[in-house]
Amino acid sequence: MLDTIYERSHHALDRVHEVIDVLNGTREPVTNPDLSEGIAAHEEGMESPFEAQLEKYVEDQDRTMAMLGIRGTSQVRCTGSKTVSPAVRRATMNLLEEIYANLVRHCAMRADPAYHLFVTIDDRRIRINEVNVLADESDSLTHGHRHGSGLSLHRASIEAFGGTLHASAQDGAWTIDAEIPIVAN
Repeated sequence: MLDTIYERSHHALDRVHEVIDVLNGTREPVTNPDLSEGIAAHEEGMESPFEAQLEKYVEDQDRTMAMLGIRGTSQVRCTGSKTVSPAVRRATMNLLEEIYANLVRHCAMRADPAYHLFVTIDDRRIRINEVNVLADESDSLTHGHRHGSGLSLHRASIEAFGGTLHASAQDGAWTIDAEIPIVAN
């Protein structure tokens, strides 16, 4: 069981590093089959709503986090009816992937709950708010692994759409607040 947990956590980190390398231009894009199929179906007009795809993704990630010993909750709420552009879908999914990988890296395992993630979609934007308890080095799954510049690269991508991404640490907690316009500029 511990080998499986260790393997999954390292796979998640490897995926994050792949995304960072793509954003840096040092690697060709690695496609996410679930997201690619969803975007292709959307372009053909036969797709499930982005909200449903997000709900499935965060549910899967919550289960994976729980298997790794990191307890928390993720929630998706949609109050809008606008179609989300494929570029914004990709940016949203990539940011969520980065957030979950960072939870594996930096979140306190013994806290319960250790994190809360909220994704809200309205007629104009997608909001992502995440807060987690920060771990000291001995209370994380990945002591000694490299730390990249993933959030700053995601910030640049989101700002290119006219959105914002803020991240900070205060009083033992890490917070991320992002707003991404529904339609890319």
